[in-house]
Amino acid sequence: MRADKLAGVASAVLLAGAALRALTSVASAPQTPEGVPAGGDENDLLAKASGTDYDTEWIDPASVGVTDHGALTGLGDDDHAQYLKEKASGGAASEIPVHTHADASEAGTIDHGALTGLSDNDHPQYQLAATAATDAELAAAIAAHEGAADPHPGYLTTAEGSAAFQPLDGDLTAIAALATTAFGRAFLTLANIAAAQAALDLEPGTDIATQAAHDALVAALAAHLADASDAHDASAISVVPFATIAATTVQGALEEMLAEAGGGVTDHGALTGLADDDHPQYVLHTEGDATYQPLDSDLTSIAALTTTAFGRGLLELANQAALLAAAGAAAASHVHAGEDITSGTVADARIAATITRDSELTAAISAHEAAGDPHPTYTTAAEVVTAILAAIAAADGAGLSDNGSGVLAVNVDDSTIEISGDALRVKDGGITAAKVAADVATQAELDAHVNDATAAHAASAISASSATLSGTGTDVQAVLEELDNLLDDHSARHENGGADEMSIAGLDGTPTELANHLADATDAHAATAISVLDTGGNFTGTEVETVLAELSDAISGGGIPATIVDAKGDLIVASAADAVDNLGVGDDDDVLTADASAPLGVKWAPPSGGPGGGSGEALESEITQTAHGFSAGDVVYLDGADYTLAQADDAVTAEVVGIVSAVGDANTFTLHYGGRITTLSGLTAGTVYFLDDATAGLLTDTEPTAVGSVSKPLLIADSTTSGYFVNMRGAVIGDISAANMMTLYLIAR
Repeated sequence: MRADKLAGVASAVLLAGAALRALTSVASAPQTPEGVPAGGDENDLLAKASGTDYDTEWIDPASVGVTDHGALTGLGDDDHAQYLKEKASGGAASEIPVHTHADASEAGTIDHGALTGLSDNDHPQYQLAATAATDAELAAAIAAHEGAADPHPGYLTTAEGSAAFQPLDGDLTAIAALATTAFGRAFLTLANIAAAQAALDLEPGTDIATQAAHDALVAALAAHLADASDAHDASAISVVPFATIAATTVQGALEEMLAEAGGGVTDHGALTGLADDDHPQYVLHTEGDATYQPLDSDLTSIAALTTTAFGRGLLELANQAALLAAAGAAAASHVHAGEDITSGTVADARIAATITRDSELTAAISAHEAAGDPHPTYTTAAEVVTAILAAIAAADGAGLSDNGSGVLAVNVDDSTIEISGDALRVKDGGITAAKVAADVATQAELDAHVNDATAAHAASAISASSATLSGTGTDVQAVLEELDNLLDDHSARHENGGADEMSIAGLDGTPTELANHLADATDAHAATAISVLDTGGNFTGTEVETVLAELSDAISGGGIPATIVDAKGDLIVASAADAVDNLGVGDDDDVLTADASAPLGVKWAPPSGGPGGGSGEALESEITQTAHGFSAGDVVYLDGADYTLAQADDAVTAEVVGIVSAVGDANTFTLHYGGRITTLSGLTAGTVYFLDDATAGLLTDTEPTAVGSVSKPLLIADSTTSGYFVNMRGAVIGDISAANMMTLYLIAR
């Protein structure tokens, strides 16, 4: 082989090795690519096993290519110039030299018996004598076959057929042609007429509808019984392939067996006379068709029933009348009570003569309508009008009058009283002084009373509501007297010399003394004389002196002692109602954070890195979602409306947005979506945690490997309770498509 070809082969080997290492690396990765089967030995090649997508297999490179000379193609080509060709079938001249003889005696005659190798099997088209059966052996085999009690155990004997099949019966054949129903088959199990009536929802003595379905059944049975054109043919009978026979029908198996016959009769199918009835213990097709009932699902369903004599008797009924009689239905001519007829039409001949016909009713109604007074016992409209007019005429007078049109009118003088529309009313200005009682005040008297201010009304005669006054008086006189007394008392207290003197005149009439009094800070007012209005109830004292004493006691003796703090930066924080305590200073850059679980309700903590700034160590947000149901450590994704537990069994549910770091209450939680988280448990430092594909919301240290799941690393733990949450991109796990793989074959020349 030339050096350049050797170099080419070497390069191909190197490429193949690299490709094999790449394939081996892919195959050993935790995420098995689609189309790469498990297993395979070192240096095996990946190849297509069939034309189906992803159907691949590992093969030994040694098996690639052809290693058997007879398996090569092109064996008919003239690839060996060192050999001579024989005469080709196409007529080309032979390259073998022709041997000639000097005379005929030299040519001689070749005797077949003188050839060597006569014992070799050079004629495979013939059967070897050693394997061929003798006539005696064939005769003995045929005799033994015919004499056997059951030489074909795969077929049924007459006895076996009779035990396994229903004898052929015309009625069953007719039934087999029907598409029976569970409802129809149920009639075969009816015990008696009463059961049939209940099944048909019939009541004795009533009519039933025509039995169209029964007629159709009888017609179908008759048609089936009349059809004798199709029994069974060999191509419709299935068989299980056996020995060298691949056919699945009796017809095909017989044809294959006939085709294989030759070189002596060793196959039963190659015998002649197979159509003869040599096996009387078996049933012929014609005998079977005449003896057995063909298999039918309806007959199978009927055979499963526990039929009754009554039910079987229904199958023998000749017509609808017979079915009605069997069911106890009424005859064609019978009697019904009038109340039993609720619908339909009754013939006139069936109606009693005492019942009025429509024509009779129509004539009576016409005569009634044509009569001038068909109801003489009732008052007519004209008679009613006459009676009313008579009543009006009788009532004429006493303020009422007949207007001549049958209307009873009210008489008015039209000066005091008038009729307006349908109303009787007092006329405007119609009531004069003459119509007013003598003891009723006139307008002039009322005007004089109003204008008289000397003694119009006594104050004691005017009532007053004490509910709106501070006094007890119930009339104006009493209330005025109480007000006067109050004014007198007020003047006595605040005028010169009064207990509550307030007038400038009480200071000798000079405003200078008032100014001096206000400017004198040494003893302007005694603290005990200044009252305190304590609406909040903070003090027990009611004047300034006592309140100042209480404040002094609180500051000096009952206040917060300075010893409660210990170091710079300590804070005094309420630990409960009316109780305080010391909160020690936190670390640098810590911020005061509310925490209901802390002893003092607040704590020093690193600042959050969420919205609004912070150190950047953690990215968190407070989320409000009604009845979220989360716990600290749950991994969640956003389904478009709500936060939901994430899971790596699907690419959609694996789109993680964060992890729950804390739960405020049933409706709020803290979403951690980046950085270090410190509120977890059960971790192992240095371990990578993935989103679990089996349990929603769970972190796991086992990477998912199932095809279709998502490999989604999320957390690197640095302690048992903390780690760095990094929302990495997930990868869907799947097989490597065979269509995208390259199988490298090495062929050296």
